[in-house]
Amino acid sequence: MHTLRLLQNEWVKLIKKPSALIMGVILVALVATLGGGTAYFTEVTAFWEFVADASTLYAVTILFSIIAAGSTVASEFSSGTIKLLLIRPVRRVKILAAKFLVVILYGVLMLFVLAGASLMIGGLLFGFEPLYINEVNMLGDLAETYLLYIGELVIYAAMAFMISTVFRSSSLAIGLSIFLMFTGPQMTMLAGRYEWAKYILFANTNLTQFKENRVLFEGMTVGFSLAVIAAYLVIFAVVSWQVFQRRDVAV
Repeated sequence: MHTLRLLQNEWVKLIKKPSALIMGVILVALVATLGGGTAYFTEVTAFWEFVADASTLYAVTILFSIIAAGSTVASEFSSGTIKLLLIRPVRRVKILAAKFLVVILYGVLMLFVLAGASLMIGGLLFGFEPLYINEVNMLGDLAETYLLYIGELVIYAAMAFMISTVFRSSSLAIGLSIFLMFTGPQMTMLAGRYEWAKYILFANTNLTQFKENRVLFEGMTVGFSLAVIAAYLVIFAVVSWQVFQRRDVAV
């Protein structure tokens, strides 16, 4: 019961932030802008084709997840409200886990918003199309792609969450995580001639590389990348927990 109340409390705190609503509105606006531009500059566009194209905006949902993760712990320390959490008869590990789980749920919600906005705006601009055999296959393929996006979302959110917990700085956590999100893959490619490069986190975050048959390094498989991601998640979790556990409640 305490766990459910803790999750509910963290969810309410996140959703009540003006930025949470603003980010959702921005995401819908981006889909609408993409749809309007596509309708204006392209003579013929199929409904499902647009929905698939709009899914590329998933990077925006990752950015929003980073922002949520980067501020969820640091903001508690900067405002002093962390004292109210730590003096409760709830283990710190549960508090930390609840905060991270809520961030992931928010990120997944943003993916649903993206998918829903793509369907609605695509239907309004290009006409809703019935699900024939080809469309069913496309829908299944799109659903698989969104599931792969969740993996990338989780790892970047976990990284921002760890930085936020360790340094208690929202700006550092958000800024550094976004910087690594955009530059990490490029830096990894520069190290591509070395065998150990495939163990770098950013070589494995994009799970769609296996679906699209454009693996970054030879010999990499889905199982290998999932194992590497899992290892980094464990490291992020352990570091976050150790720092948060030892943090003085009076800070």
